[in-house]
Amino acid sequence: MTTLKQRLQIGAAILDRMERRRRELNSPALGSGIEKLIIDRELRELEFDLQPEPAAGMVLARVRRRRTAP
Repeated sequence: MTTLKQRLQIGAAILDRMERRRRELNSPALGSGIEKLIIDRELRELEFDLQPEPAAGMVLARVRRRRTAP
């Protein structure tokens, strides 16, 4: 199982490669589905990680993503 740091580094590397490829091919939509999957996965993980632990008696802020029209 990878750590948060490792997962974010891998995701960032993939997104960087996709961005370079988009510029090379002049194709702004190239890999947009994969990009969305990576970003959505990380947001879900962050939201899960920020869930309050009942035993701790703490309430943490929730991360919410603004939905945009396709």
